[in-house]
Parts: sequence; C-alpha cells; structure tokens
Amino acid sequence: MIHVNFLKIWLKSYINTSRNKQTALNDWLNKYELHTELVCNYIVTIGESLSLPKYNIELAETIALLHDLAAFENKWTDQEQLTENYANATIKLINDEKLLDGFLLNEYQIITNAIRFHNGLALPEIEDDTLSLYINLIRDADKLAIWNYLAKTTKQCQDTDSDLPDTIFEAIFKQKTALFDDVTSDWHNNIVKLSWLFDLNFVHSFAIVQKNKWFETIFSKMPRIKKMNIIHETVLDFLEYKALLPPRSDFDSPWKNIIDQYFKDFMDFFYPEISNDIDWKKGYAPLDKELNQIAREAKIGGRFADKMMQVYKISGEETCVLCHVEIQGQQEKEFTKRSFVYNYRAHEIFNKPVVTLAILSDKNSNWHPNVYERDLWGCKTTFKFNTVKLLDFEKNPKLFVVSNNPFSLVVQAHLELINSKNNTEKLFHSKVVLTKKLYANNYSEQQILDLFSFIDWLIALPKHLEDAYYREIKNVKEGNKMRYINTFERIGMDRGMEKGMEKGMEKGIKKSIINVLKAKLGSVPDYLTQKIRSISNLPTLDDLLIKAASCQDINSFEHSLARVTV
Repeated sequence: MIHVNFLKIWLKSYINTSRNKQTALNDWLNKYELHTELVCNYIVTIGESLSLPKYNIELAETIALLHDLAAFENKWTDQEQLTENYANATIKLINDEKLLDGFLLNEYQIITNAIRFHNGLALPEIEDDTLSLYINLIRDADKLAIWNYLAKTTKQCQDTDSDLPDTIFEAIFKQKTALFDDVTSDWHNNIVKLSWLFDLNFVHSFAIVQKNKWFETIFSKMPRIKKMNIIHETVLDFLEYKALLPPRSDFDSPWKNIIDQYFKDFMDFFYPEISNDIDWKKGYAPLDKELNQIAREAKIGGRFADKMMQVYKISGEETCVLCHVEIQGQQEKEFTKRSFVYNYRAHEIFNKPVVTLAILSDKNSNWHPNVYERDLWGCKTTFKFNTVKLLDFEKNPKLFVVSNNPFSLVVQAHLELINSKNNTEKLFHSKVVLTKKLYANNYSEQQILDLFSFIDWLIALPKHLEDAYYREIKNVKEGNKMRYINTFERIGMDRGMEKGMEKGMEKGIKKSIINVLKAKLGSVPDYLTQKIRSISNLPTLDDLLIKAASCQDINSFEHSLARVTV
C-alpha cells in the first residue's frame, strides 16, 4: 500500500526540524526542498504522459520524494562520499526512520533500488522491466530538476582562456554522456551535465526540456569558442529530434485496439489451431473491466498490452482467452509469474477454463518464457502457456507474401523496427513501403485506417522525415481515392498534446509554490493562494517558485507577487 501523503507530511516536518537544528544550512535545505518538489512534479507529469495508473504514479512519486533524503541534514559531505555513495546513505536513513515499514516487499525493493540507481553513470543490466521503468522515471525527473536549476542560476562565463577538454567534446559529439574526470572549471561541469540529455528516456522529458529552453539559456552563458558551437548544434539537434517523436504510452498500446478490432484475425494468424476450435458464429466479448480488476489486485508490473476475451468452443463450452502482448522489447523476469497470477485470478472470477497466450516482441531470439514453476517440500506448481516470438517470423518470409491477414502487416512493422536499429532513414523507407502495402493487400478502407494508425504509432519519425513521409503517402492517398489522417489533422493533434503538457506543468508548479510556502511559513492566506492559481505564464511561475524557496516571510513574497502581471 502506498503512503505518499504520510511521507509528504513526514518530510515537511523533517525539513523544518533540520532548519531549527542547523540554521546555517537553510540555503542548502531550501535548495534541496525545491529540488525535491520539482522532481516530484516532473515524475508525476512524465507518468501521466505514459498513462500510468494512479498506483504506479504514487509509487513513482514516493521514489521522488525520498530520493535525496540524506541531503537535508548534509549527511553526504564530500568526505563521506569517499566511503559511501549518498544514495546508499539515503536508503540507510529510510531504513533507520522505518519510512517504508507499511509498504509491500516488492514496493520496498522498487523504491530502494530506484533510489540506489537514480544518479549512477552506468546502470547494471536490469532484466526486471518494472524496476527499469521506475529507475528511468526518477533518472529523467532528477535531470529535469537539475537543468531547471542550472538555467536559473548559471552566470555568464568570464573564463576566456580555458578550452573544453577533448574527452568531453568527443563524448558529446558522439552523442554520449561525458565524464567529470577532466573537468577543471564550473562551465566544464555544466557542459557535462548537459550531456545527460543522451541518457534521457521518455519523449515527454525531451518535450519539457525543449519547451522551457533551458539548454539555450545555459549555452548562452558559455564561452564563445569553436568547440562550443559544434556542441550547441549537436545537443539541440538531438533534442529537437527526440522532442518531436510522438509521445508513447506502453500501458495503452494500439495493440489493445487492434486485437479488439481484429481478434479473430489475431487468433487465425498466431494461433490457428486454437482459432479452429472456437465457435466464431457466437461472437466474442472483451472483458476489460474484469481484467483491470485482476491487474489492480495482482500488483505485478510490466509493460504489456493485455486483453481478455470471452469466447465459445465449438463444443459449446464457454471459456476465456487471456492475451499478453509483451511490447516493451525487454526480458522481464516477472513475466511468467504475472501470466500465472492473471490466469488463476481469471479462473477464480469466472470459474471457467482460461487459456493464456503471449506475443513476445523483444530482440533476443533465445528468450522463450512459457513456464512458471514453484516447488517447496514436495508441493509443486507448474503453469505452462502458449507463446509466439515475432522474430521467428523472419524464418518464413513467404508468409507475408501470401497472407492477407492484417496481423501479417503488424508483424512486418515490428520486424522492420527491430532491424532498423534506430536508423531513421531506414525507418522512413520501411514506413513508406509498409504504408503502400496497405493497398497492395486489398484491405478494406477501415482496415487501412486501423493499420495505418498502428504503423504510425509504432514507427515514429523525426519531424523532417515525418513531413517527407506525409508528402509521400499523400500521393498514394490521392491515387487510390482513400482517406488518410492528413497533415492538418496531425498538426491539430500536436497542438492539443502541447497544450495539455503546458497545462499539466502549470498546475504542478502552482502546487509546488503553495507547498513550499506552507512548509516555510506554516500557512498561506487564501487570497494569496487564489492569486497564485490565477497566473498562467510558465516563466513567471518558475520565477515565483524560486522566490518562494528563498523568501524570509510572507510580506517579501507578496512584494514579489505584486510585480507579476497576470
């Protein structure tokens, strides 16, 4: 069970106690209080962009709330860092304070491991996809908060003599994270921190960086040297490409829609023997509500597009089909356990036979999980289920030529994505070829639209190639007299997403300002709260958040607020 509100109250009290004990460290405490507020806001915003359920977002917010806990009493001085990583110091403090005693074991493990790895340069190989998600969330949110701070505090560089070390320049030029080893000045330090951009994970994170123009602000304070011009261009080109990719939600994948719309085709293509034993004349019914109940109760993570359908066998027996589509493309050690739990919970709910089917889209041809086992003192459980590996279809390319099944094109799109190895030119060519195949296979107009939507989601292109792609398919569209999602509709979608992102950030910063004032001053008058909530300009809100963290009393903050033009 997540106790995020309790932890917020505890942290506020803990910071105030630290202020009373060490007044000389108030600036330090204010800095980390503000940093924690920002990390919490960013991790929630990113989670919402991924359509994560409330439970997952609260777990992520808990990680953000505690990730720098040891910093508040200066428990990780430079001397202490020689012997102990400060993330470990934070985990020790969490354990000493028994902050996670009310959490489940798997929640405790996710929180502490995400904190342990949140600021590491090199991550170990993590097979647990759920843990990987939370680590990536906290790493992104932490970087966003640091860049926000740098953009506000970096001063114009007066150092005109020193050059950028070659090791830092070469790393960034190759779009890799630079090391601090050769840093000899503050501006070197800032450039290394900007190279963290190449370690960012989520499209929404890139969009936040681009929207706030933090990098442009920081670059404007750097020395005017030739290397800096190249670094500036390399970093901002990479940012533009990443920020313009369509936002993805692996928890709400188009796989769900396409399985819903073409479930019989899905079964015919991947599991023909089972499909032949289903009485399709009686139809099928999605069981989304029941599956959501199972997912909430199971609390076993993983990025899957899950569907559960009620069908009838030819013999007349009613049964259920559970479909797991593993869409993240990583090996996930909880996968077999999760499949087992979902299966037996579905059986408990319906008291009917349940068959589990899995589609694996990862890149490892040797990974074929299809059995879950547990064995203790002679008590043994073995659960075996059906799997299909998309990579295996490469061995039978003729199938794509002769099959008119919509999932033939779905599999081709996945294989093209895997084989492209993120080469955007190859992806552009593949997307054009796949789109043209929509007509060659004599699909209906509705099938063309549905498959187009799937391909467009799966194979994302940077803006300049996306424009070229739409010009290419416009010719196909006009030649075939069919309706596609046109460029004007796409522009409207982009603007809607941008507006939604801005609104979410605005709400989060307003909340942070009010919370910081409450933590520092005890209470905030209602008229002041309403004044803050009436402001919609993001740069203004950013400035007010800094002023809220540094103000000494309510009057000094009101003075700053009076200068704001709403």
